[in-house]
Amino acid sequence: MTSAAEHMAYQKRDGPQTCGLSPVRYQAPSGCAAGRKIGLGARHLTDGGQLHYSAHPMGAAVGAPEGERTDVLLTALALSDSRSLTPVQIQKAMFLIAMEAKRLAPSRFYTFEKYNYGPFAADIYSDLTGFEGRNWLVIEQPANRRVRTYQLTAQGVEAAAASGAKLDPKLTAYLQAVVKWVVSLNFQDLVRAIYKKYPEYKENSVFR
Repeated sequence: MTSAAEHMAYQKRDGPQTCGLSPVRYQAPSGCAAGRKIGLGARHLTDGGQLHYSAHPMGAAVGAPEGERTDVLLTALALSDSRSLTPVQIQKAMFLIAMEAKRLAPSRFYTFEKYNYGPFAADIYSDLTGFEGRNWLVIEQPANRRVRTYQLTAQGVEAAAASGAKLDPKLTAYLQAVVKWVVSLNFQDLVRAIYKKYPEYKENSVFR
């Protein structure tokens, strides 16, 4: 069984790799064409250490990203094997998209603040509530668990398929790697991994 330490993929050197995209520094994984390079992007926003890509991961010119932020959010839920994610998994997955794949994400994506458990975007919950209103998901909280989950319905799965079709395929591939990574970690290890990569977001944390 893979240890938690082996899942700490989001470090300065390495990240969850897909053929053509990995956080911060691209290293061609086995089975992918070698020689593709991607440099560090320019700093954005006002916090130090927030980096985005300065080049397209496949070496092509970057066009305007398609889709909306809700398409990315809905697709993330569908990419989970269980078609569901917990709040911390959703928040951290969307944060990594905002930070590591900004050039591929919709222009009006989520903005994150430093909160109790690191990066947090309140608009994510507003969008999830909208999904619930459309019968695309249900919010479940088992009696024996403190953590709720956002579970796609059959209608939500269909809507997610339409949303995924609007996204850049490279963004979808990266999102799939991110979702796989966040669900592989428990709450504590996931938050710690984000803090290790983005220590500035630990400033207001109640979790140490």
